[in-house]
Amino acid sequence: MKDKYRLTDKFVAVATVLFPDASDAVDEDLKKFSDLKKVRDSLMRI
Repeated sequence: MKDKYRLTDKFVAVATVLFPDASDAVDEDLKKFSDLKKVRDSLMRI
C-alpha cells in the first residue's frame, strides 16, 4: 500500500509544526534529510 504523502513531505510538515520559528533551520534540515534519504534509497536498491 502506498502512502498518500511522500516521506519528505511528512518531514516538512512535522518540522514546520514543531519548530515554527526556525524556518532557516528547517531548510537546512530538509537538505540534510533529502541527502540521507537518497543514500537510504540507493542502499535499498542494492
